[in-house]
Amino acid sequence: MRKLMIISFYYPPHPSIASKRIGGLSKYLAGIGWEPVIVTSKVPGRKLSDIRVVEAYYPGNVLSGAARTLGLDPVKGVQDQVGILKAIKTSRNPLIVNFRELITSLIAYPDTKKKWYTYALEAARHILKNEKIDLILSSSPPETTHLVARELLRTCDVPWVADLRDLWSRGVHFDYWFRWVTRKRDEILEKKVLSRADALVTVSGPMAKELEELHHRKDIFTITNGFDPEQISREEVLSEKFTLTHTGGIYPVKQDPVLLLKAVKDLVETGEMDPDKVDIRFWGPELPWLDKIATREGLEACVHQYGTVPREVSLTKQRESQILLHFTWNAPGCEGIYGGKIFEYLGSRRPVLSIGKSCKVVKELLETTKAGKQVTDINSLKRALLYYYHQFMKKGRVPYEGIERAIRKYGHNEMAKRFSEVFDEVLVKRVS
Repeated sequence: MRKLMIISFYYPPHPSIASKRIGGLSKYLAGIGWEPVIVTSKVPGRKLSDIRVVEAYYPGNVLSGAARTLGLDPVKGVQDQVGILKAIKTSRNPLIVNFRELITSLIAYPDTKKKWYTYALEAARHILKNEKIDLILSSSPPETTHLVARELLRTCDVPWVADLRDLWSRGVHFDYWFRWVTRKRDEILEKKVLSRADALVTVSGPMAKELEELHHRKDIFTITNGFDPEQISREEVLSEKFTLTHTGGIYPVKQDPVLLLKAVKDLVETGEMDPDKVDIRFWGPELPWLDKIATREGLEACVHQYGTVPREVSLTKQRESQILLHFTWNAPGCEGIYGGKIFEYLGSRRPVLSIGKSCKVVKELLETTKAGKQVTDINSLKRALLYYYHQFMKKGRVPYEGIERAIRKYGHNEMAKRFSEVFDEVLVKRVS
């Protein structure tokens, strides 16, 4: 069996949705001829498993030093413990968001996890020194993973595949004013680092096209995110209310749930929807401004935030919901962004309502799987809500219309097969 070293900051049981891609990949690789060895950050609650995990110490992000200076908990971070900074972190004011992103980009170069570099590199070098590794896979963000992989190649000749779940210099997570200045800086580093990779992988066609244009190479492969087929929805007791649920974080400004609240308010005011039967739930980091807007729209009894919960709880809440909410990115250059959450939704087997700017890849995904609808304005949103609401009122539940055969293509087992094909192609190319 060939051995694969995977360098990924995020790995289960890390609560981030980013950990699910590598977690699912490593789980299903063993059945197709690969033995994965994971180099990842240390997190509490990690249990022994059949997959070998090497934990590299993580001293904290770039704000940890400031936290210690202020006598705060460096694990929680400064922003979550200082009132004014917490308000900045959760603000949806474009001026504040732009300022926050600019400052973060300036002090966190190349990313907020850069302090992990030394420890991850040491752990990876130890493995390479004592074992035969057939291929290295690094997965970002954070981009520090690619810097570790590139540095390893200075002393070894192992094929390397770089996996970009989000774009690097052309990414839209940091899209503040004057972004073109730091983007050029990031672009120079990206080209320098990834030039050594034998192949690049990303999660959508539009993102692969951007990488081709930037790096002037064709060995770039598209492998979407997915869900674990062994965690496909079991029969759950659906909520007795018309429940609309969002799980996970929401990026201020770039994702906007306000349109949903306005649409529900209009339908309640016209008598087309009974507010006593509606329950809009958010399971994830709390957003102070969301409750204020719900109150302003007269929906405080319908909108509930429950905070961050373990993934098992999140999955249960998805499965018991009538509708699952997905918010597309309301910014230029987001045509290739699915968001990992929508694939987890596929596994929950409940209708998905995607709200926001039109996104080609999301629209195609929902249309080919029949797993839900994408809406881009308040009128189409109200029509979709009424369509689902009338089904709920008539049948006591919103029927699920997803096409099982199409949905199973996005299982982590299928994703692992595709990765394995890329690995084989890279190895054959190396020999020839």
